[in-house]
Amino acid sequence: MQHDDNSSEEVFARLCSNKYFGGFVFQNPKFTLDTEREAGDVVLWVRDSLIIFEVIWRNPKSGSNTKSFIKDIGKKRDQLLGDFQIYENPNLLITMQSEHGEHTWYDHEQFNDQKTKGVVIVDARGPIGKLHHDTVRLTAEAPLPIAVMTRDDFETLLVEADTVSDLGLYLGDRHDFLRTVFNFFLEGRNPNYSHSEGDGGHDHGSLECHCYYRGGIDGGK
Repeated sequence: MQHDDNSSEEVFARLCSNKYFGGFVFQNPKFTLDTEREAGDVVLWVRDSLIIFEVIWRNPKSGSNTKSFIKDIGKKRDQLLGDFQIYENPNLLITMQSEHGEHTWYDHEQFNDQKTKGVVIVDARGPIGKLHHDTVRLTAEAPLPIAVMTRDDFETLLVEADTVSDLGLYLGDRHDFLRTVFNFFLEGRNPNYSHSEGDGGHDHGSLECHCYYRGGIDGGK
């Protein structure tokens, strides 16, 4: 079977549903603004808790050069910034489909910017390059929490975060951690946080390149 972004989205939606999010997983949310457009790939929505996922897949046969793929991860982050605005806009009708095939629409009155998060899921086998500096900076500076995580890291996280609210709290803490570490190093200070093996030092570039919070790839130039 040919593997593409759509199949990655379907697999990811099943992963969420099978674990513990059954009934709250929605795929292919869409809205119309001149033309039909997407509002995320997969959404977890429980009352005023909203987690929007953008999924990106890389063909392992694409070769060792991952520069173009790394750039596309930054584009997915940009899509999440747009998604936030879409769900906040009461004038847009967002339709979506549950894992049971039922159609519904998003209730904008439930939108709560304190409980809205975004995640870029990177479905890629094998090593990939580190994220660009601007991708890390713009992720840390995002108005609402955004995480960039590999699919494997997310699967590991599911062991601990066993409710949508727990997942939301984790993503908020993770974003605060990334922002704090990034700001410390912009100021030339050492926050004394532990970092991944192979970091090789505490200079701005090295810790920024390996800034992890219990998994993820939020780092790199």
